[in-house]
Amino acid sequence: MEIHFVVGRAPKQPAAERRQTILAGAERVFAHRSYARAGTAVLAREAGVKPAALYRYFPGKRALYLATLEHAGQRLLHLWQERVAQADNAVAALWGVGMDYFAHVESRAPAMRLWLQALGEDGDAELRGAAAGPFREAVDLLERLLRAGQAEGTVRPDLDTRLGAWEFMAIGLAFDVAGLVGPDAGVDRPRAEAWGRRYLESVRAPGTPLPVAALAVRNDSPLVQED
Repeated sequence: MEIHFVVGRAPKQPAAERRQTILAGAERVFAHRSYARAGTAVLAREAGVKPAALYRYFPGKRALYLATLEHAGQRLLHLWQERVAQADNAVAALWGVGMDYFAHVESRAPAMRLWLQALGEDGDAELRGAAAGPFREAVDLLERLLRAGQAEGTVRPDLDTRLGAWEFMAIGLAFDVAGLVGPDAGVDRPRAEAWGRRYLESVRAPGTPLPVAALAVRNDSPLVQED
């Protein structure tokens, strides 16, 4: 797939906004070109600045890459935290986070590709650690959510919440891989919703109602089994 990057100089911005613009552009470039293949000229062009201007915000390409990994992770976690805060209970929050993430994958957002590339940086513990950080924080957030569900009675009391959190992440990673494969992967919105409902069925406490959107999932899906 051909990638078209931004050409031209961005409008003048305050320093903090310019830094965010550089990070957003760097996320797209690093995700599609990898750390090794992303040149300073391309990074600067995507941000709409001259190459020398990058060094006013970051001492070098490596520092920009590390900051981009952290920025992408914190942005996604913030969205998850907002969704959790809006939900009525833990089961509803899990559904909301999962479907929001599938929409994130459908939009071809580059964050996960960025992290997976960094995790594969052989022999570079710092880069792998920077990429692993968002994964650990996401799993911690999900584990806290599942424990809160146990406390409120909406999540099975016998559930291993750490494994439950990693299972949720595994489904998300499968969405990401399917997104990279493309339409031939066959994971569309209805199948993603069916998978999400199956996960909720596995973690919810008996008698806990499913979110309305999950109840709307077709019952004849091979992924959905009625009680």
